[in-house]
Amino acid sequence: MALTFVTAARAEDVQIAAFFGRFEGTGITEKLETRYYGIKANDFDVEIGQDGIGFFVSWTRVDRVSLDPANQEVKRQAQRIQFVPSGHSGTYRATIPDAKVAGAYTWATISGQSLTISQMGIDEAGGIELQTYDRTLTDLGMVLEASRVRNFEQLLFLGAA
Repeated sequence: MALTFVTAARAEDVQIAAFFGRFEGTGITEKLETRYYGIKANDFDVEIGQDGIGFFVSWTRVDRVSLDPANQEVKRQAQRIQFVPSGHSGTYRATIPDAKVAGAYTWATISGQSLTISQMGIDEAGGIELQTYDRTLTDLGMVLEASRVRNFEQLLFLGAA
């Protein structure tokens, strides 16, 4: 489990505009809560851009439902979140929660070459869930790493390039 600490922006932190653009790639997802599903490939389409005084992140994930080449059924998940400056350097807060994350706290931070978006919520049973998406700029584009932790147990890891 990785912890992210919010600190004042450092001189080497890139500005949010460095992340603006459209990124596509393929990643490997491992569901850790059950080994039955194992590892699978996902396709990603991410767009980050200017939105008023802040920015938006819009992404679509395409899951292949079956590993059988004869069954090409896919499942799409899309989300768009708007962020505005929080008043703390390098930290942004979500403006209007998407219905999928209603009741969750959502924020973004920039550290070095990485834009981290975190969503934390409390489920009906009082459990805590934290989803973290690290988007790191590289010479070849962007690398995405995501994780999902529920009640301090990691449930999902994703790596995409």
